[in-house]
Amino acid sequence: EVAAAAVPAFQAKSASIALVQEGSRQFYQVGYPLYQASEIIGLTEVDLSLAERDAFLQEIYANFALGGVVSFLALGGLIYVVLRSVVSKPIYKLAHASEKVSTGDYTVSVAHGPALPTGFRVRDELHRLIATFNHMVRMIKDKEERLEAMIVEDQLTGVYNRQHFDQLAQTEIERASRYQHKVSFMLVDILKLDQVNLKLGQGEGDRTLRRVAELLSATFRQVDEIFRYGGDEFIVIMPETDEQGTAISADRLRQKLAELNAGGQNPIQ
Repeated sequence: EVAAAAVPAFQAKSASIALVQEGSRQFYQVGYPLYQASEIIGLTEVDLSLAERDAFLQEIYANFALGGVVSFLALGGLIYVVLRSVVSKPIYKLAHASEKVSTGDYTVSVAHGPALPTGFRVRDELHRLIATFNHMVRMIKDKEERLEAMIVEDQLTGVYNRQHFDQLAQTEIERASRYQHKVSFMLVDILKLDQVNLKLGQGEGDRTLRRVAELLSATFRQVDEIFRYGGDEFIVIMPETDEQGTAISADRLRQKLAELNAGGQNPIQ
């Protein structure tokens, strides 16, 4: 029922609820204002029995509980996604990269993952761990490369050593035999190196060896391999080279050696 000005309490634009007793009948009476252009124009009253009230309240509680569960699940899902992205994935990547490193693969690198606000402690700790891991892998790789170089290189001249020659020479011979290709070997011997050591000292002898190694590197092709075979001997492996090609390379070497000796105080023979 509508009574426009009969209820002064609704001038405050607020609803009211009252328990009403009519004989044996007991019910709640809920009143709320009707508006038009922000002005109260009447009052609407709704009678609500106790049973209806209880059912109504139960429905509210059920909806509230359902909303709470949904909100909790949504929040849990959000937390799971964040933790999986920020924590689980980087840790999995670290574990996977560690397995590769344990097999000798030092090319791995772990990405830092998604950016998070500065000061996020989990992010900061994981980033520090990942950065330390990547730095460690790079150091291991550098040391491995230096160690490999030390194993196959002659430390004085920088060319390959005798041990590496023994391994590579056998491989080149087998390859040439299998595919019917040519391969040539050239022996370069420095004459009177012992006299240089006696007259001018071991330092001058070492300098002579380095000069010869540089001369050989500048004379032969990139596919040719240069080795220090003994104290004063070098060997060059020349794949795909026959006798004529070897003779041409030897003439080129003699010419470059003559040019080197023309301006030097201690000629190399």
